[in-house]
Amino acid sequence: MASTITPKLLENLLSSFRYELACGGDTHTAGSSASLARTDLDRELEVIQRTPDSVAAHELARQIRSRLNQFSLLHRLPTELISTIFHFVVESDTLEGWPAKHAVRISSVSRLWREIATETCATLWTRLDPLPSRLLDLFLSRSGTAPLAIAYEGSYSRNMLPYIHRWGICRVQLYTSEEPPLQELSVPAPQLEVLRFDVGPRESISYLNLFCGVTPRLREIYIDFSHIPMSCPIFRGLTGLHLYCIAYREPNPIDQLLGILELCPLMKSISFTCLVFPTLPIAPMPGPLITLRYLQNLDLEEGRGQSRQWARTHFLPRIIVPNSCTLDIGASVRWGDDLRHLLPQRSDFLPNLSDIQPVRVLDVSCWGERSSCVRGKTFVSDRVAFVLSLERFGEPDGNDDRNAFPRTISSIGRALPLPLLEEVALSQSRPCDSDPTSALKSFFRIYPSLRIVRLRGHWPWSSILDLFVVTPTRQLCPLLQDLWLAPDEPLDGKVLLEVVKSRTAPEVDSPHLCGVAPLQHVYFDPNHERPSSSVRAALRTYVTASFKAF
Repeated sequence: MASTITPKLLENLLSSFRYELACGGDTHTAGSSASLARTDLDRELEVIQRTPDSVAAHELARQIRSRLNQFSLLHRLPTELISTIFHFVVESDTLEGWPAKHAVRISSVSRLWREIATETCATLWTRLDPLPSRLLDLFLSRSGTAPLAIAYEGSYSRNMLPYIHRWGICRVQLYTSEEPPLQELSVPAPQLEVLRFDVGPRESISYLNLFCGVTPRLREIYIDFSHIPMSCPIFRGLTGLHLYCIAYREPNPIDQLLGILELCPLMKSISFTCLVFPTLPIAPMPGPLITLRYLQNLDLEEGRGQSRQWARTHFLPRIIVPNSCTLDIGASVRWGDDLRHLLPQRSDFLPNLSDIQPVRVLDVSCWGERSSCVRGKTFVSDRVAFVLSLERFGEPDGNDDRNAFPRTISSIGRALPLPLLEEVALSQSRPCDSDPTSALKSFFRIYPSLRIVRLRGHWPWSSILDLFVVTPTRQLCPLLQDLWLAPDEPLDGKVLLEVVKSRTAPEVDSPHLCGVAPLQHVYFDPNHERPSSSVRAALRTYVTASFKAF
């Protein structure tokens, strides 16, 4: 469906063409003879423009201008290169209707562009978003036999049915009974590669026979709200499966879902959002492990009610993914829950999803009183390895409080073994009901490998900063080199200075500093509360103290 020329190849073609120009090369004519021909044509055009106005004179002038255009730089570009540029222009704009508009505009610029666009660029005319009938016929004729990208919706749908054998990308959106019945889609679609299926409530009797199950090139499926039975033959050989807000009524639904993955050994992307399994057993069922050796993204978002924790208890322990896979889990949890309610037990979980262990950067954020997010990254291209999101629901009882963030912090060490963790960023958008200092103290003790600590937002800053003061009985974060601060209220300069002095005093005078790396930098976010100039001056006698965005 897309252009076969990659950006790298395009750059190589351009470089080659620049070299030819520098050497005086010409793809159509040769040096001096081309110069003479152009001079002659310019002279003839000047003479014609002085003659009395007539149809013959206009036609002759048009022909001369057409010949002159052949000497322009654009006409010297290889046709393949111009074609590739056309494809980049059309494919760069995905808004509905715009690819078609770009194709029409390109073909209207000049005779050369029209010849290239209509004779050698069939795929420019395959984006058949709902178009007027006159344009639809034009695009169909110019697209040749190339696979089509169509929208099966409204009155436009029946115009597309005769070409179902050419569908390459299909978006099915049906919401009313007046629209075409799904039975009309019980026809083979041998070129279908991507299917987006969003159908309003209706019977699923025809879903099993969707495309007669004949979709040998189908690789990506996106389904919203629609219950297509998992035994449907279209769920084979996929590289991407994205399911959203679907209630599955089959028996043993998780086993059937895993069965789909077993039929898709080249799977690269999975997204399961708010799936409902009314018949889900309480205890996890034993079964074989499914290896997804090519998986790059695994996105799971649980809902509430009966299907809560289906991913942790029934799905994650049954799959094995490569270290390069990014895990993204979101869940609605009760007030007493923490990260351990998102993840399986370590013994079951880590062998299957081992990429958590090499994480070196951790970002923990809390928005308001109900939501928190934990994001882990590696140092390899700053790649995100996992994202865990919690949104608490329901009201806490009289003995509980609204402290989502401290609870998340306390659970990280128990749920996530991160032996290589070097950098952590902790952000809290509003104050907690209780002091989170104890939770942070335990967190810093569990991860002694930290070299960079970033704190932002609302904290009991004096007690939090006091944790970093090195004493004979307390050496938290012994390898700390950079401390980033972005407070929403003024800092206590004395406490901050005590932190810096305790970590930079000569080792000979402070035996308890043995094994504690000297602090090197203190950064303040310029968009948050700033320490006074006198405090900054005092800090600079020990470390580098400057402003830098968080």
